Amino acid sequence: MTVYVNDTSGYHQGSLETLGWEVTVCNMLHPADSPCRKVLQKANSYGNLLYDFLKDHIPVHTIEKIVEIGGGYGNLMEDLLSRIPVAKATMIDISPALLETQKERLAEHDCEFILSDFQQVAAGTLRQYQLAVMNENVGDFPTLCNIPRSSLKDAKKPGNSSIALVKELYTKYSLIPPAGEKFSFNLGAAMAMEKLATAGIPCIFMSEHSCEASVTGEWKGLVEVSASDNPEKIPLHGHDEYTIRFSDIEKVAQYHGYNVQRGNFNDILRCELSPLVRFVMTSGSSSRDEHEIIRQFVEDVFKYEYLLCIKE
Repeated sequence: MTVYVNDTSGYHQGSLETLGWEVTVCNMLHPADSPCRKVLQKANSYGNLLYDFLKDHIPVHTIEKIVEIGGGYGNLMEDLLSRIPVAKATMIDISPALLETQKERLAEHDCEFILSDFQQVAAGTLRQYQLAVMNENVGDFPTLCNIPRSSLKDAKKPGNSSIALVKELYTKYSLIPPAGEKFSFNLGAAMAMEKLATAGIPCIFMSEHSCEASVTGEWKGLVEVSASDNPEKIPLHGHDEYTIRFSDIEKVAQYHGYNVQRGNFNDILRCELSPLVRFVMTSGSSSRDEHEIIRQFVEDVFKYEYLLCIKE
């Protein structure tokens, strides 16, 4: 199979009308009566729990401007602005449908809405923000697939411009490709982090389904995750996404002078291994919808990783 770019922009600009086909951790926790909240030590929404996590690492009370790239239904930003009422938010989204939903959800808050592909946003316009958020969406950004490993060693400039760009980024950030003759690279995610870091935003939060996830501690043996080390395709309605190799994105942030904390969503959400959760995770499939929702939620908590990048 030849090298190709997985690009979801056409789907998001034209076909997408709802995220109903895509289950995100943020949306699973949004309803106050969500069974997923039963799993948490502190039953709350994703946005409120993220705020509590952030305030342990950065002075959130000093934040005046937040930018969120790909804001979904606006649930996360609604929570953040309710906790930081003096802050102004900018929502940048490629999807006209989702941007309209965000306008409705955030109508009572001080927000600006920009319809744009983030790849087309100038880095200079981002310098005004103290916090940038890219939550559960960078798998939609372009991924270059089936790259020959040998192309990184070729002394000549590759004929394929995308491969040439990957080679340039691998050299600049001292990246090491996954094992195997061919690999995939989260080109769009790396370039998004590069753009945010170049702008010097003091705090950057990025999260997504990881291809390097692992389970440790009391959860080991109860939750199984696939960690191929190579970005993998996730087939979805109307488009494909790719898991993220966070070790690459972490190096981009570190190169630009950021201290990086990396982990899975359990650092933020803090699941409790209660008798109910232990039963659900050890009993196999269940006929009860609530149990299957809890099982999927717990698995996703450990499949998703985040980067919290703080400028030195």
